[in-house]
Amino acid sequence: MFSSYHLTKETVTLYHKEIEKRGLPWLHGYPSHIAKFAALAADMELPPIECVKYVTTGAENVLGNQVAIMQKIFPNALIRQHYGLNEGVANFSQDKEGKWHVDDDFCYVEFIPVDDAHPNVCRIIGTGFSNDAFVLVRYDTGDLATVEYDSTGKVSDIVSIDGRSSNVVTQHSGHNINEASLSIVLHDFMNISEAQFHQKSATDVDLWVVKGHKYNSDDEAALRKSLDKTFEPEMNINIVYVDAVERTKSGKLKLVVTE
Repeated sequence: MFSSYHLTKETVTLYHKEIEKRGLPWLHGYPSHIAKFAALAADMELPPIECVKYVTTGAENVLGNQVAIMQKIFPNALIRQHYGLNEGVANFSQDKEGKWHVDDDFCYVEFIPVDDAHPNVCRIIGTGFSNDAFVLVRYDTGDLATVEYDSTGKVSDIVSIDGRSSNVVTQHSGHNINEASLSIVLHDFMNISEAQFHQKSATDVDLWVVKGHKYNSDDEAALRKSLDKTFEPEMNINIVYVDAVERTKSGKLKLVVTE
């Protein structure tokens, strides 16, 4: 067990040495914590860790830039996600090919479209089989998934887990940008260690950015271009550089904080 709360620039070398010393083949944790370790290791120019063959994550969605930085430090690792929640009503994981599978022995999951205009974006509704004391039937997890259907109208594939339905930025027009779309904004930025959107008003959003060691003006220019492509012209998106981003009491990193 490694403590994410004590992971800093000063201690990352100790973590790095311990993983190599033990020859650990598998790491599991919040993606933001593992990515933070990888970013700090890269900043300190520590060598890649060859022994890790698998990196699995849960509790948060994985962002594209997090995958890139983890792959840099764990070059031999297969990186895959797990989805579950404390209520125990929905549980699924990715296989080696990256395809999602529902754990049907643990729960019964339904995918209910959020509206007629977006039938592929669904609420994750679950009924758990393991809690005899307090059974939750057709429990709305508050999470969204994008799915595909077969010719009979049944869900044939889970394309992506799109995060909390409340984890959105609402633009001045009323159009919401969900977590999946926001993560695309940050997808190719390996020099961003952490990021978080703070919505301050109907037109004002601060993007908190923790710079990586090699972050420079070219990264900022590319980030502004990515933001301009995603948000409506009426939106004022301000990049704010910080030393760390806010986390929940349980240590999770929310992509969006609505103020």
